[in-house]
Amino acid sequence: MSKARYEIKFVLNELEFIEAKYFLKYINSFRSFPQREVTSLYYDTLDYSCVRDNLSGISKRKKLRLRWYNNFEEPKLEIKNRFSRVGNKKIFTLDFLSKKSFENLPVNVLSKLIFGYLKSKHKEDFIINNFIPTLRVSYYREYYETRDGLRITIDKKINFGQISYNQSIFYNKKIPFDKRIMELKFPIELKNHVNESIRNLNINPKRNSKLLLGMSKLGYVNYV
Repeated sequence: MSKARYEIKFVLNELEFIEAKYFLKYINSFRSFPQREVTSLYYDTLDYSCVRDNLSGISKRKKLRLRWYNNFEEPKLEIKNRFSRVGNKKIFTLDFLSKKSFENLPVNVLSKLIFGYLKSKHKEDFIINNFIPTLRVSYYREYYETRDGLRITIDKKINFGQISYNQSIFYNKKIPFDKRIMELKFPIELKNHVNESIRNLNINPKRNSKLLLGMSKLGYVNYV
């Protein structure tokens, strides 16, 4: 289980992105990791409880996603728990998956392989009976950091894809989102310091969820 941390998000148009770059310079941030492509497959219950909890603003909620980087690096399943703006993750590595099987297998078959592995090795039974794949999300992520432990990511070229249960994860076309998303991530003890820093950022934080954005783009929910 990852350590609990605060997460604050900003949705940026082109002018706001320029402001964000000044902010990164102001706080003396540096690139902490090379840019990479991130792809996630989100899961939800049959009655879309994850989406409904998020839309309702329920402070304590759970999110389940399959995630990998670049050309199918580091495949993992993440259970993300969130309470208000504080979150943590439980991560399961999936080294047994090959890139070929990942690209070619229908999503339902792929999910059975993953959930069967989790059941046999980690006893995560609840996933198998309750969760189905609902949404594909891809984007390019830039990574920044400060010396005192503040981490910043900026996601760009975001796109979403509908999931067809009996087709591969890449079967449906990409639907683009034309803004960037910046996220500040920091341990709880840095809360006051970060709040002081963002007073110099002329952009207001905004509650944001790629899951809700994507489901809105696909016509399942209304989300602004």
